[in-house]
Amino acid sequence: MRSRSLLVFLVFVALGSATSGGAEKHLAEIDRSRAFLNSYCVSCHGNEKSKGDYNFETFNSKDWANHELLNELLTVLREKEMPPKKARKQPSVKELEAFEKLLAKQYFSIKKKLPGVLTRLNRMEYENTIN
Repeated sequence: MRSRSLLVFLVFVALGSATSGGAEKHLAEIDRSRAFLNSYCVSCHGNEKSKGDYNFETFNSKDWANHELLNELLTVLREKEMPPKKARKQPSVKELEAFEKLLAKQYFSIKKKLPGVLTRLNRMEYENTIN
């Protein structure tokens, strides 16, 4: 009986440390993305200026979980629309690639959890399925 309760306790401790490690990693990713956005994006997309209706000065975990926002960020980065060439401060290629990789990882982890689209069968497909 005592060994069983010890085993249950150890399982809970192991699960707790695994989740806290995942949470710490998640917070570190948010901090890295916030640092990039503060360095290169907030001058045009901050509280004072909010071009394109984006305000990255208040970027938080809710924004980090918004797959539509992440998709738009990925698109403008991959199309080389942002940061603009005339911007005062430009990220290095290495920084840009690291940020893009971080965004893509987060975007696809969210996208994987979203439900797929159900398509209706047309009349012929329905007939073939039934008969």
